[in-house]
Formats: sequence, structure tokens, C-alpha cells
Amino acid sequence: MDNMKQDESLIIGRHIKWEEIQGIFCKVLQFVPLTIVESGKVQELSDNSPYASLIIECPNLFKEAYMFVFNKEDFLNLWEVFKERGVEDQEEVLVVYDPFKGSIISKLFSRTVPSLLIQIYPTGSLIAIRDFYSIKNELVGKVWSSPIPKAIAEWDARHKNPHQS
Repeated sequence: MDNMKQDESLIIGRHIKWEEIQGIFCKVLQFVPLTIVESGKVQELSDNSPYASLIIECPNLFKEAYMFVFNKEDFLNLWEVFKERGVEDQEEVLVVYDPFKGSIISKLFSRTVPSLLIQIYPTGSLIAIRDFYSIKNELVGKVWSSPIPKAIAEWDARHKNPHQS
């Protein structure tokens, strides 16, 4: 990242290691599908092509970044959120990259394993969640006066039975 140009877009996996955003809530600013879903089926792409890109805002990054979506289940969930359900003006979509922590074999096939927790929250929730996590260690034995927002809806293919279609 040190030799990156000032105006160059950040790409998760290229300029930012995936581990740097693991477990961190990021706000989806834009969902850009690179294929479509028809009758519940994804139009297949060529090998190694992402299904979509997300433009995200993460509290620990200094500017917006691109996150490519390579997993079909994650893509289907994002399609459902943005194209079928829709996102209201008073809502925001937050994603958390949190891949399955399994065997070495699952790491080798990480693109085939869902890795995104996708949630819809009331607008402004990312800030409240970030603030809570930034001071949670200071809160031991104290009461947090601001409520932590609750997700309105959630999609999590990471815990889906892998044998379901």
C-alpha cells in the first residue's frame, strides 16, 4: 500500500489484505453485479471472474475500497438484498468478511466457501457499532448508555448446509 498512487482505488485482496478487514463491519456503498440471476440461477461466468463488486466503507480504511465477490452463495444473498428486497433510504447494508475457519483444505478452496455476513441496519448504525467496538475494552464493568443497533435482516450463507442447492 506504500507505493500506491493517491488517486488509485483500494482493492481488498490486492492493496489491503483480507485479514485486515476480517470481522469488521463495512458499509456497502454500491453493489455492482457482473452477472445476473434468472429464475433463481446465476448466469455463470468464466473461471476466476467475480460475480460482483462492492464499493465499501470500512472504519479501519482511509478511503473507500472495492471488494470483489467470488462466492456464488454470497452473490445470491447480495442479489436478494439489493435487487429483490431493496434497501430503503433509512437503511444501510453492512457486510462482515468472516470466512469459515476450517481445515487447510477449506482454505485452499476459499473462493468456493461463503465468507460474508450481510445485514441490513437502520442508517447510521455503522458509526454506532464502530464507536462501541472502539471503546468496548474500556467498558468492562460499566454500562454502555447508547443502544447497539439491531439488524433488521440478515443473510449468512456461511452456516448453510453445504449440500443444499
